[in-house]
Formats: sequence, structure tokens, C-alpha cells
Amino acid sequence: NFKRKPLVKAQNEIMDLEKDIKYLKNSLPKIITKLQEEEIESGHFYVQVLDYLRETIHAITHIVMPIFTYIDNNHKTLKPDQKTELDALKNNIDTFYKATLKILEEDGFEDIDRILKDQNELLESVTQINKRQLKRIKNQEVGTKNSTLYLNIMSETKNLLLFTVNLIKAQRDFL
Repeated sequence: NFKRKPLVKAQNEIMDLEKDIKYLKNSLPKIITKLQEEEIESGHFYVQVLDYLRETIHAITHIVMPIFTYIDNNHKTLKPDQKTELDALKNNIDTFYKATLKILEEDGFEDIDRILKDQNELLESVTQINKRQLKRIKNQEVGTKNSTLYLNIMSETKNLLLFTVNLIKAQRDFL
């Protein structure tokens, strides 16, 4: 189940990332004026990178904050099948992000097709999880707060995956 302490830590890290991105966005005019004329095109990709970073952080925020509110209000724990689904999804997302980080760290953009394939598999997993949650709702196995939280996590996870791949593509084009 969700634990309060890691969520508080995540919230603090998110706020730090948001400050960093805001600083970078505010510094954009200075950076652009320093670019040589032939580098202006890469400035466009730099802006895209910052935008996708911001959107990625927003997706994470919209996952963490509702979970924090849910546990802070002492709502019922998730059902065992929900926990199993989230654990499996988390493990697959961890693997996806390790591969993504490797690409970014090594400028190994030739592996981007594999990342796209992995992203599509994860998006399909999210769709399947949503369908199972809708069945639980239909069968009245879960309450409103549980359903709202769970479907929100899936929606923002989908956004996170989409923005991450866009971020990788923008980073590739920027470099």
C-alpha cells in the first residue's frame, strides 16, 4: 500500500524539480540570445525539452498529490488485485525508465524504436488495468474514492509515458 514518508519525499523532490524547470524557462531569453544564428533551430528543440520536462513533472504531481490526499484522509486500502496490478505496472515502468535513462545518458538514440515499443506495451497495460477497474466499478467491488484515485493514477501514468517519449524525441532533435 501507499506509504506516507516516501510520498512526502516525492512531493519535496517534485517541488524542487518544478523550481528548476521554472528557472530554466525564465532563463530562456538569455540562452536564446547567446545562440549563434545557425543554432536557432536547436533553440526550438530546447524549448520543447523544457516543455516536456514540465509536463512530465506535472503528470508525476498529479499522481503523487491525489495518493497523498487519499492516505491522509484515511481512505480504505486498495484491493489486493489493484495492488498486484500497480506493482506489476510499477516494475515495468521502472524497467522502461532505466532504458530511457540509458538512452539519454549515452545519447543512444538508435534504441528509440525499442523505447517506443515498450511505451506501447505499457500503454496497453494501462488500458487493460482501466478495463479491469471499470469491471470492479460495475460489480460494485470498489467505492467512489478508490475508483477516482485508481483511474486518475492510470490516466496520469499514460500522460507520463507519452510525455517521456516526446521528451526523448525532443532531446534527440536538440542534440
